[in-house]
Amino acid sequence: QGLAPQLGRLYTAHLVGSFFNQFVPSTIGGDLARSWWISRALGTAVLNVTVVGIDRLIGLVGICAVASLAAILVPSIAGQVWQVWLLFGIAAAFTVWILTVGRQYARSAGRWVFSVPQLLTLREKAILIYRALAIYRSSRGRLLAAVLLSMAIQFLVIIQYAVLALALSIDVAVWELALVIPLVTLVSLVPITINGLGLRENSLAALGAFVGLSAADAVALAWLVTAGTLVYAVIGGLIHAFGRARNQPRSAS
Repeated sequence: QGLAPQLGRLYTAHLVGSFFNQFVPSTIGGDLARSWWISRALGTAVLNVTVVGIDRLIGLVGICAVASLAAILVPSIAGQVWQVWLLFGIAAAFTVWILTVGRQYARSAGRWVFSVPQLLTLREKAILIYRALAIYRSSRGRLLAAVLLSMAIQFLVIIQYAVLALALSIDVAVWELALVIPLVTLVSLVPITINGLGLRENSLAALGAFVGLSAADAVALAWLVTAGTLVYAVIGGLIHAFGRARNQPRSAS
């Protein structure tokens, strides 16, 4: 977007978002708080929502890419975890739909919605978002770099699970976790429980059975990961409490 906000501001935004994730549905509910926190650095609310939204979309791409790579490297286990192939099928079907008829439906729906006079303000915001998204057409190299960074983040999450499994004397290979954890992460994004609680544990217990994890080990592992998140989430809460007044956005448009 031609902007260069301070890394410190982006890092504190991540911490603040992590804090709010603990109290809202899904594990990405704090994205709105993260977006608000960086709004002053990026200039407008519309622009920072766009940036955070693209960041989240790239995160999903990174999750699917890691799961795909793991399925290729451990095909014997991937053949047992049918959910991986279901994920690939849904992603492929959605991509094909978007590239063929999806865009036409989106244009038609957009024209119909924005033709309503009462939605004129919404139309103006949508135009601003579209212009912000259009910039990425000339930044494909940076988008690719962002996807690779997203994959690196997912690998770090998997390593975190592996280290905690080692601490609990749980015998599970890293590439086995690389096949399971991305699916668990996707399940925890469903906004029906606070911070994905219950979804994370049950999905890890169900999918972990394919790689030799017992239900008890899976729940213990999931709770340790959650406990680790709480440590820096509390820091984010303190940052928000003491820095909120200085971080008011300049404009809402």
